[in-house]
Amino acid sequence: MPLPPANSPLRHIADPAPPGSTPWVWAIGQPEAAGRLRVPAPARELLGLHHGHPDHVRGLCHQAGLVLHAANPAGGRLRVDGAGRVTLPMWLRDRGPLAIGTNAPAGVVVIAPTAVLDPVGDLLARIRR
Repeated sequence: MPLPPANSPLRHIADPAPPGSTPWVWAIGQPEAAGRLRVPAPARELLGLHHGHPDHVRGLCHQAGLVLHAANPAGGRLRVDGAGRVTLPMWLRDRGPLAIGTNAPAGVVVIAPTAVLDPVGDLLARIRR
């Protein structure tokens, strides 16, 4: 498959880094009816969450998703229960499955609707919209 032009925003998707060289760890999660999302172990570890100990994290809404910073005191407080489930903002609760990305070197966890991956699927399947 030919690569998109160099100035295309999809270029980095079509020509990704070799496996193991990316700082991102990705998972897919489904919010519970109560609006909580169990974050995967890499995200819990990065955010300093411990099983059995309720806590809070700070999150900022950025474009299509929620950004949680391990060491940034900015943003709204989000409750985390003892099972590692983050209480999501209302706008993110009914968006279906969510992509959860953890980037340890950057100290960040991102949570976004899986619809943000649609351009990748379209590119791989050669679907034009």
